[in-house]
Amino acid sequence: MEARRRAWYPTPVRLPVVLLGTAWAVAGALPGCGSEAIGVDACREVEYARCEATATCPDEDGVVLADVEACKRFYRDHCLHGLTVSAAPSTRKLTACRRTIEAAGRCAAASGPDTPLASCAFDAELGPTTLATACDLVAEPEQTVECGWLTEDGPVAPSDGGNVQQLPPPDADVQHLDAASPPLPGR
Repeated sequence: MEARRRAWYPTPVRLPVVLLGTAWAVAGALPGCGSEAIGVDACREVEYARCEATATCPDEDGVVLADVEACKRFYRDHCLHGLTVSAAPSTRKLTACRRTIEAAGRCAAASGPDTPLASCAFDAELGPTTLATACDLVAEPEQTVECGWLTEDGPVAPSDGGNVQQLPPPDADVQHLDAASPPLPGR
């Protein structure tokens, strides 16, 4: 008598094992999901400072940010993409930028959102900028020398009667953080 061969079908016990093994093999063949984000913590520090400073600055529709914590939660996740720069900033540059944003926020809170930057007290002298008010700085900190590293292009140079002022490159060190800090070499 000849034995009949049965076709192989996965039994209910073997089916999950077969599917799991197949899924594992396919997943191993695909490229990994790594993060090569640059400056995640720097992004968060700057955006958290902007969230707090924006509490007194209306947006283009005249609406003031009501929920600072929601803003921080948004940027906690959004900053996982990192900054659009080739290298993370030094601690000194990051601190100078954050302090500049915080000072602009304090100025707007104390004197109003339309307060000219020249009327604000900063920890250090504010470099040349095209921005006019404290809230402009909070909205676009990358347009200052202190935060110019936020973009590869750096800040836009302001024009002064047709003459464009020369700004340092975005990778130049910021000279000072506060009155107690020694100046950086070469500045």
